[in-house]
Amino acid sequence: MSAPQVAEGIFQLNLFTQFDKQRIALLCSQVGLYGRALQYTTDVTLGRQYMLNSHAISKEIMFEFFEKLDETQSLECMGDLLRSNRGNGQLCAEIGVKFADKIDTKKTIQVLEQSAANEAILFFLCNVLPHTDDPDIYFKYIESCARLGNFKEVERVVKETENYDPIKTRDFLMDGKF
Repeated sequence: MSAPQVAEGIFQLNLFTQFDKQRIALLCSQVGLYGRALQYTTDVTLGRQYMLNSHAISKEIMFEFFEKLDETQSLECMGDLLRSNRGNGQLCAEIGVKFADKIDTKKTIQVLEQSAANEAILFFLCNVLPHTDDPDIYFKYIESCARLGNFKEVERVVKETENYDPIKTRDFLMDGKF
């Protein structure tokens, strides 16, 4: 197979419903159709390899792949994405938001922190914060805002909510470790 455009055209026609998906996934990956490879693979290990080509895979296909995974696999895959390219921080944050019911929020934050993706952490926390009262998550949000220099948001959160540890927050802001 040396004409990936032809193969993609055939896929878009939805002519075939029964085929060896694992074999087609392997052939797709060989010609650079990583989105289709990820879509059709039934092997999580191969899927983890295919998803590292995130530049060539739509967000929707990534979401479909993560939908099939359990919490541990999802966290490992998010870690792989971030290790392969820090630019995947936003994608991992969106995955964390979309699957927040399946993936523990604190574990997602840990994965994002390992790659020092402050913008991704902030995006994730902005979307999760309205749905939690956890003081640790509020502190992480305040910490992220401070590290990015968004002190107006820190001030707003401190004034409008009581869902954070005031002593821990005060000590953090006084120490200036951001």
